[in-house]
Amino acid sequence: MDAIVIGGGLFGQTIISELLSNGVKAVLIDNDEPQAGSKPSASLMKPSWMKQLTTEQLDQSYGVLDRHFGVKDLSFKVGPLKIDTVRWCDPEKIRLAVPPIRRKVAWASPGQVEFEDGDCWGASHVIVAAGYWSNTMLEAQYQAPGLDGRVGASYTTEGCQLPQNFISVWAPYKQLVGFNIGPNKVWVGDGTALKVGNLTPERLAQSTSRASAVVSGTELLSEMHIGIRPYMPKAALGKAPCYLNFHHDEITTGSLIVATGGAKNGTIAAGWAAYQIARFVE
Repeated sequence: MDAIVIGGGLFGQTIISELLSNGVKAVLIDNDEPQAGSKPSASLMKPSWMKQLTTEQLDQSYGVLDRHFGVKDLSFKVGPLKIDTVRWCDPEKIRLAVPPIRRKVAWASPGQVEFEDGDCWGASHVIVAAGYWSNTMLEAQYQAPGLDGRVGASYTTEGCQLPQNFISVWAPYKQLVGFNIGPNKVWVGDGTALKVGNLTPERLAQSTSRASAVVSGTELLSEMHIGIRPYMPKAALGKAPCYLNFHHDEITTGSLIVATGGAKNGTIAAGWAAYQIARFVE
């Protein structure tokens, strides 16, 4: 086997889609975490959220994302202004791209994956893209330094449409975003990003109230999505969209690649990581 990709979210699905399209023999493993960070994502890509990235990084990412999932330009109202530069991939297309094998991974190392039931698989390349949970399956020397999680929530509701997609600031660095994610379907997120364990019922109720005000007369709680996004210290990222590290073992001749830390820009980071990994693996 050429590659084993661990993690079936935005990162894992984008990476394996790129690998498979390049003729790499690869499989996708996912342990189906109930609060996986990709679940609340709308896969929106607003230029101001990515202003630290280079044109080359953006082009590499958009190329991968468009090939596999399609990148569209959406119009949003921001206060009295209207912008037409928000890009979007349908998150359902990403999440359902490649059916994953549901298994619990105990350890990942260069060229080898061990499952909790004791079974072991080998591959030339092992790619850990399990978001917030990546370090739980890695020995200390391979772990992403300072990897942490932030809990966020989003909401979708059927049977209605917004007159205009919008972005509005409700607190410093907090934006309420609402847009028509499909015919008669609205997505709303309020930018909540709390430390793991700090999403209390009171704070969740506040988030739900902000989202509910966007689409009056509907019940958003029936389609509430909560997930833990992976965050990394800026020092560990440098100028890259996410954390990406390559390890090689001369004895096993296998490699271990760790890709995580996309935070709120997980979609664009996933495309960039997939581009880099595919060039390494080929």
